[in-house]
Amino acid sequence: MEPVLNTMEDKITFIGEVGKATLIKLLINANLAVQLAILSETLYIADKNSFSKDDFLEIIQNSAVSTRIGQVKAQNLLKENYPVAFPYELIIKDLNYGLTLGEEEMKLIKGTRDLYFSGLTFDLGRKDFSAIFELYKLMNSTSNQ
Repeated sequence: MEPVLNTMEDKITFIGEVGKATLIKLLINANLAVQLAILSETLYIADKNSFSKDDFLEIIQNSAVSTRIGQVKAQNLLKENYPVAFPYELIIKDLNYGLTLGEEEMKLIKGTRDLYFSGLTFDLGRKDFSAIFELYKLMNSTSNQ
């Protein structure tokens, strides 16, 4: 199995007993969701204030807050096109499961889940989870009506 896994990742880490890898997957996906949500929110604000989305993303990608997921999804955000690699509705599922694992209330994960969940109202569920950027635009357009 290890040779197969090595074709997908640079480093393979043994997590431990059964179930631990699922926990790590859910925590990683929570990180992905939060990171892409804040990138989308700040990109939306930059764009709304007449700052080039290209320039903003270049600045972010060359700063200390650059993330791999931001680099991977940058073109989706720039083109406002969301080919599905990780379905929006599945990030919500993982955030929901992740919330069941914590003993204490996880405010950031819960808030991120609620934000993504509101995107279902706008039929974003079958798009890639990077369509969270679209949610900011849609929420703003409906609040201005």
